[in-house]
Amino acid sequence: MKKLFFVMLGILCLLAVGCAGDDAAEEGEASEEEAATETEKVSVTGTEYSFDLPATVPGGFVSVEFKNEGQLVHEAAFVKVDQDVPQEQFVADLKAASGEEGSPIAAYLKPYAAGFVTKAGATETLSQSLPAGNYYVVCTYTDLDSVEGEQEEPTGPPLPQHFELGMLRKVTVDGPATVEPPEADAVVAATEYTFDISGLQAGQNEILFRNDGPNEIHMAAVLEFPEGVDEAAAGKAIEAFTAESEGPPPEGTPEPADVGFAGVFDVGGSTLFNVDAKAGRVYAFVCFIQDRAGGPPHAAKGMSKLVKVA
Repeated sequence: MKKLFFVMLGILCLLAVGCAGDDAAEEGEASEEEAATETEKVSVTGTEYSFDLPATVPGGFVSVEFKNEGQLVHEAAFVKVDQDVPQEQFVADLKAASGEEGSPIAAYLKPYAAGFVTKAGATETLSQSLPAGNYYVVCTYTDLDSVEGEQEEPTGPPLPQHFELGMLRKVTVDGPATVEPPEADAVVAATEYTFDISGLQAGQNEILFRNDGPNEIHMAAVLEFPEGVDEAAAGKAIEAFTAESEGPPPEGTPEPADVGFAGVFDVGGSTLFNVDAKAGRVYAFVCFIQDRAGGPPHAAKGMSKLVKVA
């Protein structure tokens, strides 16, 4: 299991979501209406253990390009901070929130973190909301996350997350305070504690994930069940996998595959991601984040939704 921001879960390589081309704007041919709808681009470069990006970046619904020039897996997660805190306090509070499962999350930490899983030498591009304000860009992985295959839990003290080793950068986002997300093929709207899902069809889907709150941080992992598993069996499997009791699920429980991840967003946050859905398959959308006050993940509170694709 790998850590992505506050949550432990298995993740596949994600399909990148590109922004619309801006050749016409560069040539001065775009109309005022087209210029108003163009996607701003934010470029981030990561290495061991640092980020390179401007001190001020554009906001709105932006295209974030993350280039990993390091030798390890990295991410570029934006965390909005609504108060001026020393970097040492930010690191300590983020470490506490992303450490032991179910830990409280400081009220001033507001993630706008699309689902980057970027291997060494790779570049990923994802589109997400980025409202105006002060942020830290962080990588929450450890060196162990770059090791291929299943790994036993290490003994001794936990390995430091990359932001503890200096992989964080404070930036200012200059843009609108409220961001209106674009239209997409399908919509996944998260609330406490459910998902409202519409438009998912067989084939490639560009999906808009939106956290409608009203109070908690949310995310969406997308799980695909094997062919022949119906909604009743899938529902029992999700209950078994998200139960608070220790130990593996009962023998014969169908195991889904990770096929998509929407990232981790504060209330009002949104992102685009892709899922290649198969006709007749059952898909589960699950939130593994805990409440800000701490406690069990939202999946244990029933925050999962099954969709069978026609």
